[in-house]
Amino acid sequence: MPWLESVPIAVSNNIDEEELARLAQEGSEVNVIGIGTSMVTCPRQPSLGCVYKLVSVGGQPRMKLTEDPDKQTLPGSKAAFRLLGSDGSLLLDVLQLAEEPPPQAGQELRIWPRGARESCLVRPAQVEPLLHLWVQQGQLCKPLPSLAESRAFAQLSLSRLSPAHRRLEQPALYQVALSEKLQALVHRLRAGASL
Repeated sequence: MPWLESVPIAVSNNIDEEELARLAQEGSEVNVIGIGTSMVTCPRQPSLGCVYKLVSVGGQPRMKLTEDPDKQTLPGSKAAFRLLGSDGSLLLDVLQLAEEPPPQAGQELRIWPRGARESCLVRPAQVEPLLHLWVQQGQLCKPLPSLAESRAFAQLSLSRLSPAHRRLEQPALYQVALSEKLQALVHRLRAGASL
């Protein structure tokens, strides 16, 4: 029956990234994919655990100290910036104290990659702020982006990640670093407390 060739093939039921990869690897002729369950229920972490951790009290920086560095908080009010290479590729993100001047494109910056014992120097070709004020005192500060704008931003952000960061199996960790001043504050607060 010739008309069967034009009938779309649809799949649904617990479709996630791994299933999409499997279908692609098998050369599937699927035309329509229904995704929903995994987006709504998040099977890998079905509950959202939140803990509010203070980073400042009365303007004084505070941090949670623990022997597990991944569970420590970073003290003080912070700013975050994405550093890019001359080809637009992502180098890393840097966290710094909000009072510090933002990094500048073309200028050398000493940073402390998370988990590293030594600092290093980086010279970004481009710098993008990551934190944007959308709501202040309960009021929108600027119009929210449209769905199409949000989608385009998400697609651009994903396309800038290297294939090593995007792969489904054992993705490379994306590098995040601290500014020298934030690293010094963390060191000072750790030195003043006994674990």
